[in-house]
Amino acid sequence: MKIFRKFNEILEGESAKLFLAILVFAFVVRLGFVLAMDPGKYYFSDTRHFDSAAKSLLDGNGFGEKYSRAPFYPVLMAGIYAGFGASFLAMRIFEVFI
Repeated sequence: MKIFRKFNEILEGESAKLFLAILVFAFVVRLGFVLAMDPGKYYFSDTRHFDSAAKSLLDGNGFGEKYSRAPFYPVLMAGIYAGFGASFLAMRIFEVFI
C-alpha cells in the first residue's frame, strides 16, 4: 500500500533522524504536561464517570448502574488501575505512550 511505502521512505536517512526527534520532543512535552497537572484533579467533566466506572469494574460491579458511555476507556482504565493501583496519574502517564 502507498501509505506504508511513504512511511518507509520517511524512516530512511536524514528524515528518520528528524522523525525520531519530533517523536521524542512530543513525548517530552506530553510527559511535562502530565507531570505539571494536579494528579487528583479531573480536567474534563466526563473523566469522573470513566474513573468511577473503572473502579466499579475492579470491584466486580460492572460499569455501575448509571453509566451510559462507551465501554472501552473504562475497561482500559481498569486494566491500568489493576496493574498500578487506582491512580489517575498512572493512566495519564500510560496515555503519554500511546
